[in-house]
Amino acid sequence: ALELLHEQPGRVDKLHRNATAMRDALSAEGLETGLSETQILPVVIGDPHAAMEACERALGQGVFCQAIRPPTVAEGSSRLRIAVMASHTRSELRWAAGVIARSVRAVAPERAERPDAEPSRPRGESRVFDGLAEAA
Repeated sequence: ALELLHEQPGRVDKLHRNATAMRDALSAEGLETGLSETQILPVVIGDPHAAMEACERALGQGVFCQAIRPPTVAEGSSRLRIAVMASHTRSELRWAAGVIARSVRAVAPERAERPDAEPSRPRGESRVFDGLAEAA
């Protein structure tokens, strides 16, 4: 990892830009990410079962966002943990934000207040959204 950063110092800036782009896309979808300023973005859902359901719904659409529940977080603050990578594209981030928002609205409508919209999958891909293919 250190060699990669030495060889490609712009990846850190790209990661920061991607984190901002994902925060903005989630906000446009009516989701809040709290005070996070890193590439790890929380979307608090509250109920642990709803968080798991939203996680599974998003994964079924190809987006991995881990459900984090007690005892890892306090009761009533279960959340989705979204990890942004430098290898993600802006279109992937916008698409993923839409998938996450629809998943959250399906299980906790009070957490996302934007009408449903179906953005198309970026570049016709059908892989799980994790950015690993581009990072290799």
